[in-house]
Amino acid sequence: MLVRTCASIDEAEIRRLRDDMFGIGCATGLLFDSERCAILRDTFQSMTPDSIVAAEGSVRTADVLANSGTGSLDARVGRWLEMVSANWYAALSGQLAAAAPFISDIVPAVSGSIVQASPAAAGRGQ
Repeated sequence: MLVRTCASIDEAEIRRLRDDMFGIGCATGLLFDSERCAILRDTFQSMTPDSIVAAEGSVRTADVLANSGTGSLDARVGRWLEMVSANWYAALSGQLAAAAPFISDIVPAVSGSIVQASPAAAGRGQ
């Protein structure tokens, strides 16, 4: 799984994550900004990056990271991933609506995650 943070989720950020996921053969991705989290999955409908699509809708970042404390988005996402890999139920407890999209695909993939700040955000000093 590839996990990335960015200043704002838009089509360009989704395209970058999708292309990077395809480049490393990754079937699942998460893209966080301060407001929401987009989940990307490979549909395996083709052997191109176009088969990786963002799930309908998104989940509020505040709901997903509710148990990850305070600090920068990168730090909170990192702590959340550690929590999910150690005890996904505790990491997502109390957030059933936020947890549902993660349980089948995301939780099993967390142990092999790569967390990155968006290349565009890194260039802006974030």
